Amino acid sequence: MKGPAVAALLLLGAGVCAGHGGAAQPRLETVLDETVGVGPGKIRTLDLPLDEPGVRVIVQFDVVRGLTGVRVLLMSIEDAERWFAGRDHRVLAGSGFGFSGSLTRTLPEKGEYRLVLDNLSESRAEAQVRLRVRLLRNGASALPYRPERWRAQTLVWITAGLFLSILLFAGLRLKRAFEERQDRLRAGYL
Repeated sequence: MKGPAVAALLLLGAGVCAGHGGAAQPRLETVLDETVGVGPGKIRTLDLPLDEPGVRVIVQFDVVRGLTGVRVLLMSIEDAERWFAGRDHRVLAGSGFGFSGSLTRTLPEKGEYRLVLDNLSESRAEAQVRLRVRLLRNGASALPYRPERWRAQTLVWITAGLFLSILLFAGLRLKRAFEERQDRLRAGYL
């Protein structure tokens, strides 16, 4: 009887605290998943027009051929143009030079962004890079969700109650085992 009661209590707590209004389900959309070549001392770009705020950009790359490390940069198109011209620019997210890596960034505003695959660092050979670019949409990765105060308090009280119940149950089992051992010692079994 205790097992189903604990499971019901956990489900009740999760149901109370997890709901946050009928928000749309997050969508993971693959924009690019292929091998691209980047010549020595060259770059490749991919424009990402985003028509909604709160989209998380997830990029993973692996050099599959070539003995040169590459890096991936995420910038606005304006900053990418300034970077190409050698002027001051701002990088929203970037990986270090390497044979594999990843980056992720939530973009709070809609707009035009550019991914730059950079093979400029002392490269003497073309790099064949497996590039995976995915977008997580519907605000699933925007600011963290904060439940209402009463939901948070309910979760804390349910968790504390569950912890104390488990503690009480374990204590009673230990007490009973200790008393049984004492009874066996008195009876001369040990």
